Amino acid sequence: MQTVGSGHIYACGDAADSCGLLLTPVARLEADAVIENILHKNCKKIHYPAIPSAVFTSPKLAQIGISSKEAAERPDLYQINKIDTTKWYTYRRTNEPTAQAKVILKKDTQQIAGASFLSEEADVMVNYIAFMMKAGLKASYLNDLLFAYTSPASDLSYMVKD
Repeated sequence: MQTVGSGHIYACGDAADSCGLLLTPVARLEADAVIENILHKNCKKIHYPAIPSAVFTSPKLAQIGISSKEAAERPDLYQINKIDTTKWYTYRRTNEPTAQAKVILKKDTQQIAGASFLSEEADVMVNYIAFMMKAGLKASYLNDLLFAYTSPASDLSYMVKD
């Protein structure tokens, strides 16, 4: 969100000169700040979280956080788990010809720094990762959770293991 001129003009979404991606959820985040600032005369600043994005093709493609290319440039900081999940039962039962995941972990904290998915469930998977990133959860947290099997969520703990 950018404040222009005397501080009484606000812009959000596609009209804003902001660091957020041009995505509907980002526009909503910016609009909430604009409303807060106008109605309550606050100077609310936006703190952009890791922003998930999805391409609704078949299969779907989704990404959040740092890319595997960025992580590969810093092998001292990041671990990249690249997994072909095509033969995993979750994806075989839905006859998916292609299912892949890349999950990037911070080596020092084992928190998720980014992920990308290529499957019919990519949009759902990236949202699970967005929640984990926002909460600052370590990858090991997934080991203590039980998800319905054979749902894509039940595969998450296998995607973050060494």
